[in-house]
Amino acid sequence: MFSAKYNIYLLFVILSAIYFIYKYHINKYSLLILIFFWQGIFQSFGGLFENVFKIFVVLYSVMLLRPNFNKNKKITDYLVGLSFLAYSIIFWFSYIYYRRGAIFTILSQYFYKLAIPVILFYGLKDIEFDSIKRNYLSKMLLFAIYVQVILSIIKVMIFGFDFEPIVGSMASWGGGYAVVFPLVALLFYWVIKKGNLNKNEWLIIASFIIIAVASGKRTPVFLYPLFLVALQFTRRNTYINIRTLFISIFIAVILFYFAVRLTVTLNPEGKVWGSFDIQYVTDYALTYNFGTDNPKDIANEYYQSEGRGGALTLIFNPQKLGLYSITEILIGNGYSTEGLMSPKHGGWGIEHEGLIGSIIGSLNRMGYLGTLFMVAFCVMIICRTKDIRYRCIFLALYLWDLLLYANLVFFDRPTAFLMIFTIYYVNSYHNNNIIVHR
Repeated sequence: MFSAKYNIYLLFVILSAIYFIYKYHINKYSLLILIFFWQGIFQSFGGLFENVFKIFVVLYSVMLLRPNFNKNKKITDYLVGLSFLAYSIIFWFSYIYYRRGAIFTILSQYFYKLAIPVILFYGLKDIEFDSIKRNYLSKMLLFAIYVQVILSIIKVMIFGFDFEPIVGSMASWGGGYAVVFPLVALLFYWVIKKGNLNKNEWLIIASFIIIAVASGKRTPVFLYPLFLVALQFTRRNTYINIRTLFISIFIAVILFYFAVRLTVTLNPEGKVWGSFDIQYVTDYALTYNFGTDNPKDIANEYYQSEGRGGALTLIFNPQKLGLYSITEILIGNGYSTEGLMSPKHGGWGIEHEGLIGSIIGSLNRMGYLGTLFMVAFCVMIICRTKDIRYRCIFLALYLWDLLLYANLVFFDRPTAFLMIFTIYYVNSYHNNNIIVHR
């Protein structure tokens, strides 16, 4: 039964890809968008086909974007390169030192996941100045976002609410996109519209949360309204438009209300369209992240860390992170071919119950030194943003993702592409030069 439903859904994904090709034709940039935002099609085949696809993504991205690598270099470009180089040295030294995992899996982890943001960071620099390319890519990216919303609605019609693994056309098995992607899409849309939204565009920006709700994701229910309001303070005017601020707060409250009632885990009845109980929502959020709904318990010396929030208490306790020697503290326990298992199921030797945030996993695998360079690398990318107001919002999103989620903003292909493109688009506000294609 599931297989039949999945095949029906996959058919809609393939049709959306065909329509994208029909609308934008096949050229070097449309192909780039296609392989980043319709990667779920290739994931669905699995095995050798998926591995060949991963190799193609990396090679094609380098081939297409390499001419931009040395253009318009800033001090942050060198800092990004140096921090990533340092991280890479620790990554490979750790692998050679521990010899854990098949080399092909480690290579896939390095190039397909870790190196993609570097390729995009250096390869997309020209859109900061090239208005023709910037506008063309913006239209295709916007189309890709609309597709995710439409496919999320179709997914609900086929599978119902709270079916996590499938996310639009981006993932056939991996619900993490449903948490981070709507937030990055919100930032992207706000930036390309420069915060000037008409009535229809307010509805469009509100629709992005459907991607999260369709997968039963809880975090965007809280964060999406917060970021929507925070974006009001990015306007280049010296004053805040009270009318627009009121509209954003109103939409944020409405989104929060409906998202809570549609998310089965956030209402007492545990069903779609359950009641709205703010106390229940607050208690659930605390229990989910810390294992208790009483904040005082977290400060107790006998507190047993639980959940992603509780795991943060382990950051300065290397022994509980499974790091015992000086070598392990510096470079961690190394990557392996094992999946990112929950520690309560015996993964990684971390003294913790339940889920963990990305930073805890990184400290265990790459140690404090490797994690430091990884964070520095991502922060330097954000620091490329010229506008300090946007820079603060981008940094807030990244730090939440690092500390309390899965570090997907820069280390998954669709979100990395959208985030880095958005950074350069913000920078285009400050540039008057236009590069014309020849």
